[in-house]
Amino acid sequence: MNTYDMIQNGGKEIGRQQERSIHEEILAQERQRADEERQRLDNTIRYLSWELNMSPMDISVIVNKELAYSELMLASGAKE
Repeated sequence: MNTYDMIQNGGKEIGRQQERSIHEEILAQERQRADEERQRLDNTIRYLSWELNMSPMDISVIVNKELAYSELMLASGAKE
């Protein structure tokens, strides 16, 4: 392997590492955004159930989620 090939391969590896780092950062941001969105949805379901006394069926229609999700969410947590 000549010097040119070594330099070229080193540059490619640096580029791959930087790309991997960027992808990991974007993935972490998306995971955080998804977690925040799920928390907002769960809070909305709790509010509709506990404060407005809506049924899980009505809530699932409003929040556009499956009935099982609303029922599971409500069953998993006590009123805060």
